[in-house]
Amino acid sequence: MKIRSLVTVIILCAAALLAACGSSTEVRAAKVRKAAITESFSEVARTRLEDRYRITMPLDARIAQVELEPGAIVKKGQTLVEVDRVPLERAVGEARAAVEELRARVALMRDTSVEQKTLENAEATATAMEQQKKSFGALIEAEKWRVTRTQREWERLKGLTDSNAVSKTMLDTSETDAETALIELRRREYEDAMANAQLQSSRLHAEEVRKIIDRKPLETSAIEQQLRAAEDRLAVAQHNLELSNITSPIDGCVLEKYELGGGPLPSGRPLLLLGNLDELEVESEVLSQDAMSLHEGTRVEFSVASSDKVIPGKVRLVRPAGFVKLSSLGVEQQRVIVLCSLEERPENLGVGFRLQARFIVDTKESALLVPRYSVLQAPDESYFIFRIDGRRLRKQRVKLGLRSDLDIEVVDGLKEGDVVVAAPDSAMADGDRVSPRE
Repeated sequence: MKIRSLVTVIILCAAALLAACGSSTEVRAAKVRKAAITESFSEVARTRLEDRYRITMPLDARIAQVELEPGAIVKKGQTLVEVDRVPLERAVGEARAAVEELRARVALMRDTSVEQKTLENAEATATAMEQQKKSFGALIEAEKWRVTRTQREWERLKGLTDSNAVSKTMLDTSETDAETALIELRRREYEDAMANAQLQSSRLHAEEVRKIIDRKPLETSAIEQQLRAAEDRLAVAQHNLELSNITSPIDGCVLEKYELGGGPLPSGRPLLLLGNLDELEVESEVLSQDAMSLHEGTRVEFSVASSDKVIPGKVRLVRPAGFVKLSSLGVEQQRVIVLCSLEERPENLGVGFRLQARFIVDTKESALLVPRYSVLQAPDESYFIFRIDGRRLRKQRVKLGLRSDLDIEVVDGLKEGDVVVAAPDSAMADGDRVSPRE
């Protein structure tokens, strides 16, 4: 009986051992190692120019053929398009002539020296005529007395002719004296009338001159208004002539050409688009959660799909406002515009070119690394891995650091040389028996 019981026990133990051996799971193992790691993420980007200069027609004019083609190098101040300046120069000349004429008229109107002299002469003439009239009045009174006296004498002598007391000669002489006195009176009266007419004429002339002098400021003001309007027209004509000099505002190149030229064009018509490719920068739409790890100076590596060459750059600006954009799968994503500068610009890189941007978030030369997919997340959002202890799994909580596409840094919970499951699954549990393989 004792022998039978011992055999039974041995059989049961062997069965248990075989069962245990049969339940082990083969897993791929990886050693915890120290190596360099770079955390980064990639996004599509495109080149752009912050400052682009659209050259347009500054005024209605005729232009020559536009010789510049896209890609042509231009210098600041270089003439880009030839404009027909003859009508503009003629307009300036006509406007300048009108201004000069009005300025001369204003100067003439402001000068009243001639009128003042004329007024003084008229007033002097009137004063002289007044004095002359006074003298003529005295002479007229004297002549009137003389006429009265000679008339009386002639009448007296004429009454004595019947008595032959007066000779014929005396009577004729007396009559002649009376007539002469009357003629002289009439002459004096005529001279007085002429002096009075001259006096009135001088007074009227002086009054007219005064009115001219008083009216001159108003006329001058009107001409000054015409002068200001003419000066404005001259300024516009000169401005249009200056605008006809269509020159490059920058050192750069022609990005686009809109017109061939060779005819009249209206004001505002686009001609050329200029830019300085040395100021070329890159714009990328980055997920907002990724953008939070970026800052001014963050290193960026740009590449073109058709080339392995890396173009170095840096983050220049992370715009503070985000926007919602639908992904190719129709999922709403919150994104942010990130602007980057280029440290080196390939000669054949232009505006609007598509690039792949790799943003270098952080780099460590010596970090404790495990495969990226060896890390799992617990319901409490903590992280853990399955460490292989002999042939048993040990669930190990870890604290993570930098992450790359293949590796992830462990800053706490493991040590160099530990062996972990490279790609665990959700069915694994602490204490499971495994068969590791490299």
